[in-house]
Amino acid sequence: MAIDFTTGLGPRALERLENDELIWLTTTGKGGQPNPNPVWFIWKDGRMLILSNSKAAKVRAMRANPRVSLSFNSNATGGDIIIFNGIADADEKPLAPEDAAAYIVKYREGMERLGMTPEAYGKEFDLAVTVELTRLRGFE
Repeated sequence: MAIDFTTGLGPRALERLENDELIWLTTTGKGGQPNPNPVWFIWKDGRMLILSNSKAAKVRAMRANPRVSLSFNSNATGGDIIIFNGIADADEKPLAPEDAAAYIVKYREGMERLGMTPEAYGKEFDLAVTVELTRLRGFE
């Protein structure tokens, strides 16, 4: 089911997908425990792309249960809540050069703050996870 970004929360959600730098990715561990992690992402061609270390616990969790939730930080008063449900694909696939370029454009300064070059970052975060968003909920 595709999300309609033209009505309700859709326009604000799309704006945040295009402009925010961080989203919380929540996976479910073996015992059913939700595990939220802040992640960098790009929104491109109707899909979310997240780079991760292929050995990370969140990757194991997504492979065992690909259903995830993603949420943006609220504003200072607890409003502007945007939450997505989605299906993650954490299979080993090469990162498309145009996706790598878009990721570097968006996060070069963040990589530098971490003391990393784009090349070093790409070696550390060696897995491209794509997420198909299936549901949008929240409130203003």
